[in-house]
Amino acid sequence: MTEPVEFVDAAQEEWVVEVPLPDQPTSTTVRSEIITVALRLGVMMLEAGFDTRAAINAMTGCARALGMADLSVTALGRTMMASHVSERGVPITMTRAATTIDSFDLHRMGRLHQVLAEMLREDVDVKRASDLMDQLEQEPSPWPWWVIVLGGMVLAASITLQTGGSLLAAALASGCLLLVNRFGALLDRIGLPKAFSVSGQAALAVLLGVLLNVCGLATISASAAIIATGLVLLLPIPQIVQAAQDAINTYYVTAAARLTAVLVLVSMTTLGGTLALSQVGGVNATGAAFATRPGPLELWLVIVACMVGALGNAVFMRGGPRLLLPAAGAGALTGIVNVVLQRHASLDPTLAVGIAALVLGVVSGLSSGYLRIPSTELCIVGIAGALLPGLDVYWIIVSEVFKFSGAGEAFLRALVAVLVIGPSVVLGMWLVGRIRSNGKE
Repeated sequence: MTEPVEFVDAAQEEWVVEVPLPDQPTSTTVRSEIITVALRLGVMMLEAGFDTRAAINAMTGCARALGMADLSVTALGRTMMASHVSERGVPITMTRAATTIDSFDLHRMGRLHQVLAEMLREDVDVKRASDLMDQLEQEPSPWPWWVIVLGGMVLAASITLQTGGSLLAAALASGCLLLVNRFGALLDRIGLPKAFSVSGQAALAVLLGVLLNVCGLATISASAAIIATGLVLLLPIPQIVQAAQDAINTYYVTAAARLTAVLVLVSMTTLGGTLALSQVGGVNATGAAFATRPGPLELWLVIVACMVGALGNAVFMRGGPRLLLPAAGAGALTGIVNVVLQRHASLDPTLAVGIAALVLGVVSGLSSGYLRIPSTELCIVGIAGALLPGLDVYWIIVSEVFKFSGAGEAFLRALVAVLVIGPSVVLGMWLVGRIRSNGKE
């Protein structure tokens, strides 16, 4: 018999294909092989950065394509548990844990998207499915490490320009990013927990910015913009998006695990930056009169900066070449919406960021199927290119160094802006899924 197999990705886009569904396997060995393949797929998706719903839907769709209907999957944090009861009533249950649910590899996400499509749309047996995943695990990164770091440097330059920094400040911010990134890689190599690593990176970002000012290479405002860029790039924005997706899709345990990681990383980043700032307060205080809020950039320059930032982030997060052009489009669109809402509609910056994120989610969901790129990929590069709260972090730093008022207000704005991005993007993708579902009824 032939029955439809449905898979719903992060944008709730339905994949419906016709595949032969053979008789249900009764052999424990065959059932174990199918469940093993499904678990490997689900865990690889979590480790690449997919949300829990996408991973579970992929697992059940894969198992059905391999001949096993009604695979039951439960996700608890980074652990996936799959079970099946045969027609004879014989149960079998297997579990597998992801190494982490806090990492993001955009190239791996795209390749998993393609591998899953092949599993669902072709007559693939268990061995072929297992071979596909073996090949995927052995695939190298699309870029050498220095190109990945270069992408981060481009992103840092873009954020610095959006914060009001000069071209010189952007170049210096890129150099600081290189040092902070390599320092983080060194800490990771020696096995230091991620929480302590980001704290050390935050402190180094602050000290480098101050050192540039002391050496006369950067003004007070430029140093603050450079420090703000370094701290903003340590924020776990992708994890916030995934936590929101899991919470909205009622996978509360996994959402809580992701949110706990977010809170720890944000807290340790804040701690490292604050401790470093507390040691340099009052440095070059005579420049306080020049440490004002930067003026707005021209619209065309905002668009260029957002496009370049999104491109840099696509490379920085190991996105393949096929993601670059869509990333530029996502960054430009998000930046335009955000700026127009703030300047011409006179909306509060936090509200403008939320609406821009909503638009990004809708457009990513609509274009995902045509581009054959997971919508989450498009959302992440668009957010980093255009919506990071660099200006508020800049003012926090200036206020802390010169004891200005308004640091608490700026911190609250930055925090709310960061938190509103995830739910807004997810709402946009959810709307796309709901519209498509209603259109098929």
